Amino acid sequence: DLMRHLAKDGPPAFAKLLARQAADGRPVACVVVNPFMPWAADVAADAGIPSAVLWVQSCAVFSLYYHHARGLVEFPPEDDTDARVVLPGLPPLSVADVPSFLLPSNPYKMIADAILGQFRNVDKAAWVFVNSFTELERDVLAALPGVTPRRRS
Repeated sequence: DLMRHLAKDGPPAFAKLLARQAADGRPVACVVVNPFMPWAADVAADAGIPSAVLWVQSCAVFSLYYHHARGLVEFPPEDDTDARVVLPGLPPLSVADVPSFLLPSNPYKMIADAILGQFRNVDKAAWVFVNSFTELERDVLAALPGVTPRRRS
């Protein structure tokens, strides 16, 4: 119920908050979006405000969700222990390596839908913040579509 309520009433309330901040001389410079309120990126884009996705897991997990959400990978049946999932930049993965939220047996469909919903508009984000660093996941990062590692000066 909470997720449905947020999805219905959150966008107009957030749009009003952004407008009120701008009218009060405190315009929002960037909106950081998490998987449980993916609509915030749409509201920010409509207001001309850049957004960033905060992904609190690794690039490898981001890649699994990204490829699944975009229909770029099909996971084998859960009972096929010999099957492997092949994604760019990652070693072959067994079904046991796939996040349980992405499997048909996942009992928390609403949470999985919320997480996957973030990938519907991830292209609207100017940045994706991931809990990792280039040296740890160089191959995965290099293989993600449209992602270029940046170095701090």
